[in-house]
Amino acid sequence: PQAMAHGREIEISRRALLGDPQRRFRLAEAIRMTSVLMAWSMENAIETADSMRAKSFDAGRRRAYGRIRWSGRDIPALASIIIFTTIAAAGGAAGGSAFLYYPYLTIPARAWEGGAVAIWHLGCAALFSIPFLTDGIFSLSDRIRDARRQAAPIDPLVTAMFPQMKRGGQ
Repeated sequence: PQAMAHGREIEISRRALLGDPQRRFRLAEAIRMTSVLMAWSMENAIETADSMRAKSFDAGRRRAYGRIRWSGRDIPALASIIIFTTIAAAGGAAGGSAFLYYPYLTIPARAWEGGAVAIWHLGCAALFSIPFLTDGIFSLSDRIRDARRQAAPIDPLVTAMFPQMKRGGQ
């Protein structure tokens, strides 16, 4: 269908350019039109191939991009996500996430029984606080580790070059 539409467009353009009225179709005109149509089709094929290559179509099986690798520091966060998601799911399954919206928004009395609402809220709050807690814990551990490190002694050659520097440290 696309080639037929292009052929019609070529014929309309040729008639508009040459001003020829509708007349017999000659072999030379058919060959010229076929040549133009083939060139147009080849150009479209090249553009399509370039587009597909730009999108890595011929690259084979793709692998997910992962600049950050899993480490031992990721295990506590993953474990806490699993634990708190389980707590929130248990609270929700016990009816803690139930609410009524008609005639007004309220939590039904059955949800308060057995502490299901408290369990669900505790699990959700803990789950939402994980990024803050892990960042705070790792920041604190980095500060403690940096505070325990000893300052490197100043090289005697540097001390000789800069006599105003203290000899014992910095």
